[in-house]
Parts: sequence; structure tokens; C-alpha cells
Amino acid sequence: MENEKTFEPPFTHNQFCLMPMQAFFEPYYIERENDWQCIYWKDSQAFTITGMFELNPHFNDPIHTFTLLTHNADNEVFAHKGSQP
Repeated sequence: MENEKTFEPPFTHNQFCLMPMQAFFEPYYIERENDWQCIYWKDSQAFTITGMFELNPHFNDPIHTFTLLTHNADNEVFAHKGSQP
């Protein structure tokens, strides 16, 4: 990831963050159509996911943008239908 041009500015400037959330949505594919599933803790407790941020100058008014850092879940038993094209 550190060698990809898209992530170079925040990676080289150590612009990492933790994003607090109580839930997020992931696609769950059924016969090539996705049905979005809400992922959350049973007790609704907040959790964090790592990310990177930067000031994006590609707009009329520069804005802060971020991306969540994840990994490919194709080989995960619990997520075998989550990342299909």
C-alpha cells in the first residue's frame, strides 16, 4: 500500500486515524446481486476502524477526505459472500 500513488501523501506524512462507529454496511452477494448487510456488535457498543486522511486539493474548496483500511476477506470463512464482483 505504501507504494501506491493514491495512498502516498497520507502514508508518507503519517496521517493515520481511528474512525469511531457503531455499525457499517458490507455487500452480501446472493446470485450476483448484492444485499447490503449492517455489521455491528450485539450490544451496540462503539468500535474503531483504522484509516488514513488528507486535505484533498482537487475541489474548488479543499476538503478533508479519508479512507478506511481493510483487507481482502475473500478467504475468510465468515465473509465468503462479502467481496464477490
